[in-house]
Amino acid sequence: MNERDLKYFCSLVETGNYTATATKFHVTQPAISAALRRLEEEYQAVLLTQANHRAQPSGPTSNDGSGADLVY
Repeated sequence: MNERDLKYFCSLVETGNYTATATKFHVTQPAISAALRRLEEEYQAVLLTQANHRAQPSGPTSNDGSGADLVY
């Protein structure tokens, strides 16, 4: 895990969109996906789910959608 991966995750939670997150950080969508996979492997948990073409937090971050700010 690194700070960049956490920033990507926080942005993904805020926007719910891989494209918007990739654009914000000037990286490709696969880079965002890889960062999310690294975090999920480290925490051994599914952090986001896909619904209606949007990435949505799962688990403790799903309370109000701003739980990612806790790791920021």
